[in-house]
Formats: sequence, C-alpha cells, structure tokens
Amino acid sequence: MRRMKRTMINEKMFDAFKERLGQGRDAGFKKPSEKRVLALKERDRRVFKKKLKQKIGWILRRRERGF
Repeated sequence: MRRMKRTMINEKMFDAFKERLGQGRDAGFKKPSEKRVLALKERDRRVFKKKLKQKIGWILRRRERGF
C-alpha cells in the first residue's frame, strides 16, 4: 500500500484525486459565486461525458449490425 501511494504521489495522481474529492490545495472557503461556477463546469462535464457515451454506444451498435 505504501509503495502504491508513493508511485501515485510521484505521478501526481494523488493530487488529482484529492482535488476531485475537494481536499486539494483550494479546499478552504469558497464564495457562493465560485461554487456556482464550479457547479456549472461539473454539470457541463457530466453532460458532455453522457453525450459522448451515447455517441460511442450508437457507433458500436451500428458496427455490430454490419454498417
């Protein structure tokens, strides 16, 4: 476990996980306006990922049918 944590720290993955969980460098107080902006960005990213998954699924289903 210690070795895995060390490699994650060396590859900067640990920082990315902490930021994603809200415990990163900017984990202190956030103004409500900043929270709204961050929420919009998160929502946009979720919507984009959802649409991308739909497109990829559509392409794969077409390939299965032989088109």
